[in-house]
Amino acid sequence: MKNKNQEEIEKISVKISKIEQAYSNYSYQDKKILNSKLADYINESEKGIKSKKLELDIKFDNKITEDEKIEFANTIRSYYSNQYQEINKTILMYDLVSIFLILVGMLFLVLHIFSSEYIFLEKMLEIAAWVFVWEFIHITVFKRTLKVIDRKKIKKILDAKIDFK
Repeated sequence: MKNKNQEEIEKISVKISKIEQAYSNYSYQDKKILNSKLADYINESEKGIKSKKLELDIKFDNKITEDEKIEFANTIRSYYSNQYQEINKTILMYDLVSIFLILVGMLFLVLHIFSSEYIFLEKMLEIAAWVFVWEFIHITVFKRTLKVIDRKKIKKILDAKIDFK
């Protein structure tokens, strides 16, 4: 029985025949890249995990050296670190675009208020303002939120303990 301070750690088990299968076929010498099918498997396995802590259990059919274990663990960390950074860049871009959209939307609303003499212009500015405001809401509430969720999932994998069996 665990107390309130202990979190359950869930595991993703990965079985790899040979170390070469863990890397992309296009990896060359020093710059090893995680095999995309392996990354997809880890990502899909994470979807069913509710706990905040994660452990990757890696089992190789063939014996691997300590150096190979370190290199493989670093490759996993590097792969997910790159994904984490890309998501952060996307979120930052969403934030900047959102600020621009809300400012333009508010400008059009202000111009709409002062253009009451010209009905056609008033209606065009009102429509334009609401389009910009809606796009602000769409990016901020929907698109950005999905990226924040993705970032949390990637962070969970990035922080996972890697255990070799």
